[in-house]
Amino acid sequence: MTWLRDDPSNPRWLRKALRELPRTIADLLEQFGNEALHARPDGEEWNAVELMGFMAESEREDLRNVEAMIAQDGARIEEQRAHLAPGERDFGGQSAWRLLEEFFRVREELLWNLEFVNEEWEHAGTHPYRGRVPLMRYLREMTDRDLEASITLRRLLEASEQPVGRRR
Repeated sequence: MTWLRDDPSNPRWLRKALRELPRTIADLLEQFGNEALHARPDGEEWNAVELMGFMAESEREDLRNVEAMIAQDGARIEEQRAHLAPGERDFGGQSAWRLLEEFFRVREELLWNLEFVNEEWEHAGTHPYRGRVPLMRYLREMTDRDLEASITLRRLLEASEQPVGRRR
């Protein structure tokens, strides 16, 4: 018997992961003090606010691409540029909580779209460089990015000198 947690190709597993991983990210973010949100342990790494800016930008791109794939098999999907956002936009003055809120809002919209998917699970998008990208693979890549963000936040939190308790 295959369990839900053992089968990442199962649409229910993907929806569950897409719903729960953002909560993990929020739980980690709540542990940061204000200074720690903007701290950068080394010159190469984003700080927590920039990471949340990247996540919010990524989510907007993903929503457009997923909606296109659901609507039409073989739809053209955009090149993802969110990784450039922290360098192109100044997230320093933005609230990590507002960026998290935007990330959640767009993710909920994406999850709502997935609730009505049936045979569309077999759809794919056409990426300018990667070619045909199946919807299931695209969604798994989103969960991978969420996991990577939670690992990065954990590392940033550990590197901060004064983590504070949960804030709500």
